[in-house]
Amino acid sequence: MGIRKNMKLLVFFIPLFIMASGCKKEEPIDNYINEVYGYNFEIPEIWKEKKDKLKVIEEEKGRIVTFTYLFECDELSRDGSECQQGFFTISVMSKEDYEETLSNPFTGDILAERDEQVYLHWATLDNIILDRETIEEFNEMCLPLDEIKDRFYLDEL
Repeated sequence: MGIRKNMKLLVFFIPLFIMASGCKKEEPIDNYINEVYGYNFEIPEIWKEKKDKLKVIEEEKGRIVTFTYLFECDELSRDGSECQQGFFTISVMSKEDYEETLSNPFTGDILAERDEQVYLHWATLDNIILDRETIEEFNEMCLPLDEIKDRFYLDEL
């Protein structure tokens, strides 16, 4: 009876362990799609080639989305975990809120407007990367604002 009970437990827990350990098929990254705010960002080829270096962080239910570069940083991380450096952020706000930010010298660049919403690009101002090789890779993956604008588009209503 004990062996049979242990077998039942194994049959139950092994699939749970496999799911929890991340054994899933990786889908290719072609676009970042924000269904809540109705926009897409076409992922550049170099990011697809180095997808292990890219992390997309959504905050406030997708209203703020930051595209980040992942890198090893023993000198910055006490636990040896990866560090991240932002490429840029896309945020969505009302036109009224946007107009209030115009007095701020760090107001984002408009990517698009629809109805009463403004879609903004925010450049990352700080850089925590210390290693020369890592800085070169980060710079190679950075996109100029014009290319970001070309890769950003609103869904059709």
